[in-house]
Amino acid sequence: MNRVSRNDLCPCMSGKKYKNCCLGKDFLEELEKQNLKYYDEEYILSKVKRESQYFNIFYENERQKIKRELLWLKKTIDSGANMSYGTLPFIEGNPYCIAVKNVPILLEESFEAAHELQRIICLEEGFKTVKFKEGVEGNYSSLLCRVINDMIYDPIIDNRLIKYGFNLNDHYKKDDEIQIKTIGIQPIESLSPDHVVFITTLYVKKTLELRNIYPNINDEEVEFNKWINKNYNGLVPFSKTILKFVEEVGYDTPEKIETIFDNMINALKLEEVLAIGII
Repeated sequence: MNRVSRNDLCPCMSGKKYKNCCLGKDFLEELEKQNLKYYDEEYILSKVKRESQYFNIFYENERQKIKRELLWLKKTIDSGANMSYGTLPFIEGNPYCIAVKNVPILLEESFEAAHELQRIICLEEGFKTVKFKEGVEGNYSSLLCRVINDMIYDPIIDNRLIKYGFNLNDHYKKDDEIQIKTIGIQPIESLSPDHVVFITTLYVKKTLELRNIYPNINDEEVEFNKWINKNYNGLVPFSKTILKFVEEVGYDTPEKIETIFDNMINALKLEEVLAIGII
């Protein structure tokens, strides 16, 4: 959820770079030209608010923390951009934009909707994120920053959502299946640096997430981590080191998050590639 740089994918979901699309243009006009529909928030959320008491309570308590206008965009198959359900990069002065799969949002997507709203609340609270330095992102996987950021932000957000009754256990199980399929099994020596970061940060994230539900769970008791131990045991010591550091520092304030990200960048030797900035 970074501020848009010239070479980022444009948040209008055209699939073009921002500099070749909406830079210097009226954002809403560009959406209309591309037939990208945006919807009234009440209509977008009407179904899930009606059917999900826990989402309704969450919304009543948390929505007022978001001061800027929210724009809800329907993700279209032919949009050309690699966007899924989630918060899009934003341009200073424009509304926050959230892409949704269904209009109105389905009951089973209540967690995803609440998750994105809570992510924006983190933005309003001044939390920072890891992002590429200008001009270097083309040499690295676009997932690199996202997996480092999600390592911390997903547990923060999930810890807040669990208080409203969302079933995180089911969500974690589905997510584990997706991540294991994405990683696959290959010789550890053939893993790219990005892949190593992906596995390491997931190990940390999964442990922190499960401790939201089971505070005393050991990292080796986490099902995803058992799979990593079995298939990528050589990455476990580094993962444990990162996990220990995160837990010692804590991750409940913007200042602590910045300390963690700074340590991660140094530990991964990515000082020339990554920087810390406003979400």
